[in-house]
Amino acid sequence: MASKTETGHAVIVANFQSLINSVTSMGADYQPSDNALKLPALTAQHTACKAANDAVKNPLVAYNDEVSDRALLFKPLNGLVTQLLAMYNRTKASKQEKSYAKTIADKIRGEKNKPPKVPGEDTHSTSQRSFVMRTDNFGTFIAILAAEPTYTPAETNLQVATLQTMKTNMESLNNSTDLAAKALKDVRTIRNMALYAEETGLVDTALAVKEYVKAAFGTKHQHYKNIKGLKFVRIADDPNA
Repeated sequence: MASKTETGHAVIVANFQSLINSVTSMGADYQPSDNALKLPALTAQHTACKAANDAVKNPLVAYNDEVSDRALLFKPLNGLVTQLLAMYNRTKASKQEKSYAKTIADKIRGEKNKPPKVPGEDTHSTSQRSFVMRTDNFGTFIAILAAEPTYTPAETNLQVATLQTMKTNMESLNNSTDLAAKALKDVRTIRNMALYAEETGLVDTALAVKEYVKAAFGTKHQHYKNIKGLKFVRIADDPNA
């Protein structure tokens, strides 16, 4: 079982349930004047926050699946481009054309392909731009191969038609990964508002309950001791939560 001192969205929601349990055990002793701190409101808020946190799970799995599928498709790209360049260098293309082909190949394979960091940009957006750039450069590379009449490899995996299909798949996965990321961001935003919005979020409500119990009964009363150790903090987004 997770310790109440651990951080995590689910732990905070679970701690809120523990807080409700303690409030319930106080019975008539618990009499806050603020309606938002009364038991029915706390129960309703817990239900909403748990639902908001649970709603992240499926989009998170879907996004991770898309990321995994795209990584699998792009994994052999650098090695493939090296093969393609070697095959292209055996054609009757001019030195200038071969030099240009190498420049594009290097963009696909190397550091030059990495997009510059943009202040405030999230990890997904940076990664997305990198994959889009690689796909675009791969398209340029395919066009170079297709424009050379003497580029006629017998190997199916090196043929222009095969490469064009691969590029189409890359574009499709880039799009579906981006859509999955946006869907995940939407549910995370709802979850974060439910848990961490100032004054109305679960964390601030829980802290207000603790303050009320402290004020009403004092720090030495068992009512306060029962809830003192429950932690409610705003936490940074975890890419796996």
